[in-house]
Amino acid sequence: PEKELYNIQEALKANNRQTDISEIVHILTLAFATTIYARHEPSEMSNYYFKQLNNKLKNKEDQIPFINSYYRLAQSQNALVNAHYTEAQQCAEKLLTSLNKAHDWQSLARAYLLLADIYEHQKKNNKALYYFKQYVSLKDSVNEAASRKKFAYVQTQFETEKKDLKIIKNKQDIKLLQAKNTIIN
Repeated sequence: PEKELYNIQEALKANNRQTDISEIVHILTLAFATTIYARHEPSEMSNYYFKQLNNKLKNKEDQIPFINSYYRLAQSQNALVNAHYTEAQQCAEKLLTSLNKAHDWQSLARAYLLLADIYEHQKKNNKALYYFKQYVSLKDSVNEAASRKKFAYVQTQFETEKKDLKIIKNKQDIKLLQAKNTIIN
């Protein structure tokens, strides 16, 4: 938690610099600050950054889906830290619906874990368990895919090394044969 809090504090400090995409970066930083402070601190800091985020996004529904998903995550996390469980649940479910279309596995995993947390606070343990299992299943699938890619890479490296050694051996054999032919002739 300390590292996450440190990183968001540094991002908030750097957020005042002007760049081509500074507006989007500012919005995303506010959304992340809201979410992170909601998970690690008393609600005041989360509320503070969520209020700034709301001021930035006066027309929330008109935002591009990418921004809207980060907004909904922040909104839901902020509602959860303030014990507004129904609002948190509704925001998280809307987020989940939009993410299922977007195929963004990281945000989807966050949404599953958030819904598990919300339902746990509401004492709806079956639903909390369901969403936690969804989260674990998604993480396992991603880790398995990453492991397969890594294995394929290592296997390719091994095969390449094996072929390189065979080429070196063949070159040595050719030199040896050439030396024999030179001696015979």
